[in-house]
Amino acid sequence: MRIGNAASKPGKLVTGSLAVGPIHIPVMITQGVKPGPALYLQGLQHPTEVMGVEVIRTVASELDPRKLRGTLVMVPIANPLAAAWRNGLGVFDGLVSPHQRKQCEKTNMNRVWPGKRSGNLIEQMAHAIWESACRQVDAVVDFHCCRICDHYFAAALDGHAKSIALAKAFGAPLVDLQTERSYAEGLLFLRAPVLLDKPSILIEMSPGRDITYDMLANGVRGVYNMLKHLGMMPGQMMRPEKQAIVRRSDPVRIFRAKKEGYLTTYRQVGDVVAKGDLLCEIRSLDRFRVLQTIRAPFAGTCPSIGPGSELRMVKVGEEVCTFKRVVA
Repeated sequence: MRIGNAASKPGKLVTGSLAVGPIHIPVMITQGVKPGPALYLQGLQHPTEVMGVEVIRTVASELDPRKLRGTLVMVPIANPLAAAWRNGLGVFDGLVSPHQRKQCEKTNMNRVWPGKRSGNLIEQMAHAIWESACRQVDAVVDFHCCRICDHYFAAALDGHAKSIALAKAFGAPLVDLQTERSYAEGLLFLRAPVLLDKPSILIEMSPGRDITYDMLANGVRGVYNMLKHLGMMPGQMMRPEKQAIVRRSDPVRIFRAKKEGYLTTYRQVGDVVAKGDLLCEIRSLDRFRVLQTIRAPFAGTCPSIGPGSELRMVKVGEEVCTFKRVVA
């Protein structure tokens, strides 16, 4: 398999890049010694979402090709332009005109898949990845980062059985079934099943701007789970004790703070609870007494719990919990 100037070799990890105009997108390919499926891992479409980069780097550095069937294709930084510009780096200074940069800075890469050959540089990069990587592989995984109150979850196209199976295999506590109508158009994990009929999922991990080693371990374990699910590695998958599945289009109950104070949470994302179970409480800062109690309105789960601000000190009107019925 060849992606840009990176050509896979049996039993080896090879590195290279995919050139799009003046921009080079980093590529890593690990090919096993036996034939098998090809899995594509992608990170950093958005410049602050660094967890996927480290998951991919870790897997690439520790995976033994002798134990792999098939090929693992990895693009740790899908959008190097956004990564540099958002963080004030000058690596692309002089390579992109001010007009091009203005166009690119208005473009969300994860709204333009499968990209455009003649679009702006962001659209061209999406097109190049789609044509050279997504078309060659058998499954697509796109790593992102979510709010800290969302913890981590896998998302798949509602109704696409192979994508849903891959999302379950990853092993997050929550699986969110989405469509473009229920969320947004042009997302990679929603376009690949429709246009290529290939299983594709999105992984959201928290936090977004840094690496925590427990979440890194979750991501790495999830990659190995998917490799085993696809028959690319031997061994048993490490599944969570409980896994809730929700549908993005279903009604959601949103709880907001009626009082300001300190928020205590008693459940985690994906916990399945009964009607009336305690979800969270707001306590006063002076005497730590309970000001507001939030309980499950019906049997279901919390797709998010905790304030999106990442602080436990909440203001009146701030969202503190969402709740949904589970599909399975």
